[in-house]
Amino acid sequence: MSATNMIKESQRAHGGRAALAVLAWPALSVFLWVTLYVTLLPVMILGMRGALTAAGGFGPGVRNNQTHFIAQAIVTDAWRRSGTAPGHAVELLLSNWRGVIGDFCESGTKTTAIDIPLGAGTLQDFSGLSRSDQFGAVKAAIDGLPPNLVAYRFGDYVFTYPGATLNAGGTSLWVVVMLSDPDVNPPPALTDSVFIGTGGYTVITTTVGQLPALTTTQNQYRSSFSLPPLPDLTKVTHDRPAVSGDGKLP
Repeated sequence: MSATNMIKESQRAHGGRAALAVLAWPALSVFLWVTLYVTLLPVMILGMRGALTAAGGFGPGVRNNQTHFIAQAIVTDAWRRSGTAPGHAVELLLSNWRGVIGDFCESGTKTTAIDIPLGAGTLQDFSGLSRSDQFGAVKAAIDGLPPNLVAYRFGDYVFTYPGATLNAGGTSLWVVVMLSDPDVNPPPALTDSVFIGTGGYTVITTTVGQLPALTTTQNQYRSSFSLPPLPDLTKVTHDRPAVSGDGKLP
């Protein structure tokens, strides 16, 4: 090879490496930005959701989503366990659910985590417990529920899934109903919003005034699954869960 050709080949090689270097940096930058975005976005969303919950900054649409978030977690957890839902909703905090203790306090109500009894303390204490003590608190919550359970309250939510097999096709079964805690909040007005999360991952938006008629319809639906009827859910408190016999069919 002549000296002239050797020089040309050398220039081509250096030019190729230079071109590769020029192209590689933008590609690497894009990759790093995409990775950072995908990694941090869920954290940012959860942080904003928690902050807004604490500040009472959610409107009705997002409050609807809060009910959907909890209902979806219950149903998804049940599917992982052959249809058996958690023994108590607080059990979700020990799973892979991306929820926080504030999710059980509906935005716009006076309820806070310190108002929600859990074991010997309150839900506010839960985050500071050791892992073993958290399991102990969850077990105490489950053991504290009565036999023949129909519905129980945890925070601003009444859970109506006890006894149901949530992978048995009951997509219209009520799983959770958002009703502010009567021990902390004033009596609800007939026009106050109520959100009902179902086994089909949908949320029904209604009002306190419309709830009795919807409960009657739901009880007829529940009877097709041999489930006992629901009572007046506005009366379900932490100290008084609903048991079989509290409800009635028309």
